[in-house]
Amino acid sequence: MKMIPAVFEADLYAFCDAVNQIQTFGWKRVEIDARGEVLQSTIDFLLENGAIGAGVSSWGPAVFAFSETMDELYQRTKHFLLSNRGSCFITKADNFGASIE
Repeated sequence: MKMIPAVFEADLYAFCDAVNQIQTFGWKRVEIDARGEVLQSTIDFLLENGAIGAGVSSWGPAVFAFSETMDELYQRTKHFLLSNRGSCFITKADNFGASIE
């Protein structure tokens, strides 16, 4: 009830709040718990270091984050993930989807 309206209203903070809430209950909580402490500590790190919203895609291990200061978050996260044999990159949404040429 919050995520889709936030997308339509281009409200980053409401969208990220919805993302954060989804990570805490139901099947998503089971998925995060099944992956162990590294996954949850990564999400916590992101939220404590500039992410407005963060979560795990499906069963993971991919984690995503949204921030207004992506460059700062990227630098902090890169160093954090090196100690856990992880990597990170910045990407942007593509509102056009797939195309066939």
